[in-house]
Amino acid sequence: MLISEIAAYSRSMGITLSDVLENIYKEFGYAVEEVVSFEYGGKEGEEKIKAIMQHLRQSKKKEIACYKIISLSDYLSGEEKNYVTGQVKKLDFPRSDVIYYKLEHNENLKANGWLCIRPSGTEPKIKIYMEIFGSDLEDAKGNLNALKKEVINLISI
Repeated sequence: MLISEIAAYSRSMGITLSDVLENIYKEFGYAVEEVVSFEYGGKEGEEKIKAIMQHLRQSKKKEIACYKIISLSDYLSGEEKNYVTGQVKKLDFPRSDVIYYKLEHNENLKANGWLCIRPSGTEPKIKIYMEIFGSDLEDAKGNLNALKKEVINLISI
């Protein structure tokens, strides 16, 4: 019903729903997201996944690709560290082997991004979830590819 109302209003303004969406992107940025997973089989794979997660927890990185790390939420320790203020706060979530990064683009886009890394609960895989923004679709895709490349290097221990 709401989409029909937006479509009718847009038509009365002489624009299409695609135009409305394009205007939203122009105002707030273009978003792209991706999930990447890597399989590590057997007992060795299980140990590799644990080592990757431990490596991420111990990393002192303040930046990934062109993104400044604003905060790191470690759902296993139950803490979120704000890299800007240095403040550490408790998370009100069940403990889980998940690391979540809030990211800020160094070119001051209106929208920033995030990155989440966790082992799969059902398969011998590590999963990486990313959402990144750009000034246009090509920029957003380029930012995502740069982030993905660096994250893959980061977990390649």
